[in-house]
Amino acid sequence: MKIRVLKIFLFLSLLLVFSSQLTPAWGQSQAELVLRPELVSSKRPVEGPWPKYFPSGYRFQGISFYRTQRGRVVHLRFVKEKKLLSIFSKPRGKNRFRRKVNRRGNYTIIQWQKGDNEFVLVGREPVTVLLKIADSIE
Repeated sequence: MKIRVLKIFLFLSLLLVFSSQLTPAWGQSQAELVLRPELVSSKRPVEGPWPKYFPSGYRFQGISFYRTQRGRVVHLRFVKEKKLLSIFSKPRGKNRFRRKVNRRGNYTIIQWQKGDNEFVLVGREPVTVLLKIADSIE
């Protein structure tokens, strides 16, 4: 179990590191996505999973898509001062599981399934705040 969680954390960390080097969505340049200064609200500036709730002060930083054997992974990035928050969405696998909450250093990782998708939320906010964000994602 610990090895699987460590593999997931490593995978998500690598996605965060390489996300700025991948092809951006819908033909927009990476600079347009990264420099977009709008505050997070219930209005969706992009297609993909979007939270209805977000703590104040966060700004939408960008979106990236990755192709995997299981389908397309969507990675939304948000920033507040030096805090980063990522939401990953991918097609749900064969196995069903309950929501999982893991702590790695200063980061909390929440995994859950909703409909045909599997989500991962990674951030440095309190667990209660991250769970509220996770519950609000459509």
